Formats: sequence, structure tokens, C-alpha cells
Amino acid sequence: MITTVNHILEALLNWAPNHLKADYDNIGLLVGNPNQTVNTIITCLDVTHDVINEAEAAKAELIIAHHPLIFRKLAAVRTDDPTGSLVTELVRRGISLIAMHTNLDSAVDGVSYVLAEKIGLNDLSFLESGREGGGYGVIGSYKTPVSKDQFLATVAGTLNVPMLRYSGNSDAISKVAVCGGAGSFLIETAIKAGAHAFVTADLKYHDFFTHQGTFVLCDAGHYETEMPVSDRIRHYLQHAYPQMDVNVTRHVTNPVEYFIKDLSTSST
Repeated sequence: MITTVNHILEALLNWAPNHLKADYDNIGLLVGNPNQTVNTIITCLDVTHDVINEAEAAKAELIIAHHPLIFRKLAAVRTDDPTGSLVTELVRRGISLIAMHTNLDSAVDGVSYVLAEKIGLNDLSFLESGREGGGYGVIGSYKTPVSKDQFLATVAGTLNVPMLRYSGNSDAISKVAVCGGAGSFLIETAIKAGAHAFVTADLKYHDFFTHQGTFVLCDAGHYETEMPVSDRIRHYLQHAYPQMDVNVTRHVTNPVEYFIKDLSTSST
């Protein structure tokens, strides 16, 4: 049976329907031919030239990204513009592009669910109800409470983060809320839900002043908290289409780098 780009899109939208997306968002087939036959897929968080080169080398007909390459209306498609250059390369190489963004943020088993599972939480549910069948963030728990240091080590280790920004303290963390990507709008919701900690990204300086007592607020990075969903997309499509070759990009598309000061030496 021939599988097309449109078949893949329909399968993805069965998981994360269009009505779950934010009004400002741009999801679905952004570049390419809906009737193009697909045998190989690359999943990623962001579309970059490295990802496109990887897709071409793998003979992939389709890239599925979480972040939309085309977010705002394009007035022109030019090769001297970063977005235009990527769109041009996709068209030139015959590679289609699907974006699954805020609809996947808000879906059951979407971005925040994957993050919660990644850091070992159980009994998961939406932190805040959203549009029908969807929600924002996820709350869950550890079977056995952990210390603050154990918790932060788990988050950093499982997400492969070299450093964490956090505030607050807790001797026993069991109930934890998470939101992949920018989730500062859910801080108060997490506190009201009785969470001992909240893991998200893109927090501002003043966010960390919120309830510094026994509530641990942790910024684990935008890329790090969302990238795990790329493998969930791979797993979902591999199950739906066993004959399909689906792979997560081997390239790190995170634009943020970390400099960690060597504390074993001191300046004089």
C-alpha cells in the first residue's frame, strides 16, 4: 500500500487534532506535495540545513518538526533570508515538511506527557484543562519522595542538561508538574495543584521569586524539555506504519550553548 504525505498528516492529526492548536500557530503541511509517496521520515525539533542534508542523504521524502519553519506570513521567499533559504532547499530537494506544534503541546501523550515520563513521573494528567480533549502541562508523582538534589540530578541526567536554573527548596518532592517549552504561565496553576516542583523552560528572572519556600521552580531549557517528543513521533508513526523507515535526527538543533565555569580552579 502506498503511503503519502497526506496519510502521515492525517495520522498525526488523529493524535494531536488541529483544534488543539493555539489560534496564532501554524501547523500541518507547510512545504511540499500532499500526494508525495513517503518511505522514509526524519523527525526533529527544528528544521536546519543540517537536518535537510541528513534527510536527503537518507532519501527521506518527509521531515516532521515540532517548531514551524513558517510561523508568520512570508512576504517573500528569498535565499538570503534564513527561512526563505530553508524553504527553497526543501522545495529544491523534493522534501516535504509537516509541523506539529501547539496541538502536540496540548495533546494526550504529547510534549508534556513525554517530558513527565522522561523524568520518571507516574499517574499523569493535564495540569490545566484546555480545549476539548486537550490541556496544558502535566502533573504526576514519584512513588517515593526524593530530595531536591536527587530531583535536580534526575532532571539534568535524563534530559542531558549540563546545568539547571532553579529556585526554592524542598526536603521531599513527590508531586511534580511539568510543561515542555515556555511554561511560566502555569507556575501559579502548579502551585495551586499542590506540586512540590515545576519543570519548564524560558523562565524570566522575576519568575524565580515566586514562592521560593518549599516549591522548586526549575528551568531545564526549551530544547531539552521538548526534544524528547521527536522520538515519540517516531514511535507513533513506526507503530502506525511498520513498513516506514522513521528516524530522529542525529543533529542537535539547539542554538543555545553552555559555558560551565571550572570551579576547581580560582583566579588570584
